[in-house]
Amino acid sequence: MSNYIKLIVLGLVALFAMLAINYARDLAYMVHAMIICAVAIGLFIWTLRRTGDPAPAGNVSAEYMDDVVRYGVIATAFWGVVGFLAGVFIAFQLAYPQLNFEWAQGYANFGRLRPLHTSAVIFAFGGNALIATSFYVVQRTSAARLWGGNLA
Repeated sequence: MSNYIKLIVLGLVALFAMLAINYARDLAYMVHAMIICAVAIGLFIWTLRRTGDPAPAGNVSAEYMDDVVRYGVIATAFWGVVGFLAGVFIAFQLAYPQLNFEWAQGYANFGRLRPLHTSAVIFAFGGNALIATSFYVVQRTSAARLWGGNLA
C-alpha cells in the first residue's frame, strides 16, 4: 500500500473520529473518539514525514523480519518470569498461611493473586510465545516477509 493511500485512510479516520467527538452523547464515547483521533493524527504526521524517503538499499523482500520475533521472545521471557514468580509466591502462601498479609488489605492474599498468576501465565506468557512463534514460522514456511512492515 502506498503512503498516499495510507495518508488518505488516516485522514478519513481522523475526520470521522472528530465527527464522533462532536456527536458524542456520553463521556466514555467522547474519550475513546479522542484517543482514536489523536492516534490517527499522530500516524498521519508520522507517515507524512516518511513519504518520499528513498527505499533501503538491497532486496528488502528477501530479508526476514526477525526484530518482531526478538521482541516477542523478550516479552515472553519477561511475562514468564512475572507469572512464575507469582505462582511460587502463592504456592508459598498455601504452604505458609502467615504469608497472607493482613496489612495489604486483601490485595496480596491467595484469593486475589491466583487469578493474576493464571492470567499472566496463560495470556501474557502463552500468548506472546504463540505470536512470536507464529511470526517466525510463517516467514520461513512462506519464504516471505511479514505483511505491513512495522505493523507486526
